[in-house]
Amino acid sequence: RAEWITRLAARISLERDPVLLIGDVNLPPVGEGYEKLTRVLQDSHKAAGSGFGCTFPGNSKGLSRRISPWLRIDQVMGSSQWKILSSEVGPGESQHLPVASVMSLKREGK
Repeated sequence: RAEWITRLAARISLERDPVLLIGDVNLPPVGEGYEKLTRVLQDSHKAAGSGFGCTFPGNSKGLSRRISPWLRIDQVMGSSQWKILSSEVGPGESQHLPVASVMSLKREGK
C-alpha cells in the first residue's frame, strides 16, 4: 500500500490537468502516506472543513454508536488548480459517511 501511494503521488505530480482524488482511501490524515498525497493534493477538509470530519464507522451498532464515527479515512482531495470552497460530512446509513466538497477551477494564471 505504501508503494501504491508513492506511485500515485509521483504520477499526480506529473499531471498538468486538474486532478481530483475522491473516495475511501482508508488513509487517516496522519502519517507518511497522507503526507505524500498532501504534497501534491489539497485536503478539502483541512482547507475548508470544520470539526473533525470523521466518516467511519458510519452505521455502528450498540454502544459504539455513541462515539461513531471516529476516523477520517474518506477523502476529497484536489490539485492546486482547484479552489476549495467548502467541505462537510453528511448523514448516512452506510458504513462510510458521505463527504461533500464544493470546488471551483481557478482561472489560469491566478
